[in-house]
Amino acid sequence: TNTGSGNVAFDIWLTDTSNPTTFSAPPITHEIMIWIDRQGNLAPGGIFTERANLDCSTYAVYVADHWGDGWKNIAFVSAESLLGAGMLDLSSFLSYLKEKNLVTGDEYLASIEFGNEVATGTGETIVTRYAISIQNK
Repeated sequence: TNTGSGNVAFDIWLTDTSNPTTFSAPPITHEIMIWIDRQGNLAPGGIFTERANLDCSTYAVYVADHWGDGWKNIAFVSAESLLGAGMLDLSSFLSYLKEKNLVTGDEYLASIEFGNEVATGTGETIVTRYAISIQNK
């Protein structure tokens, strides 16, 4: 049982270069979060823009133009908990971002992460299997 406030989310980072230097992080252009669960009153950064139906679920979409070190932050917050066994088709989210001109399509994938952001309280998330499959289209 979780107490407090937090989320369980995928965090996708985009960059503007295909060949970052070896000793520094790539220049981040976008942080794309897909919240599959939310506890308490934790709210995403940015401004609510609309509701979108993606990958068979409804998400509230939030956008912040200058987040962190100046990148664009986009958060998709699921209307219901999506915890449990299942798959998430990221291509529907990326297509949405391109259609809404939130990305140009010239960005490069830096990483795909999954985990919790805990603001207050305690809890436990157990991941028994995590796999990513990338297909060129």
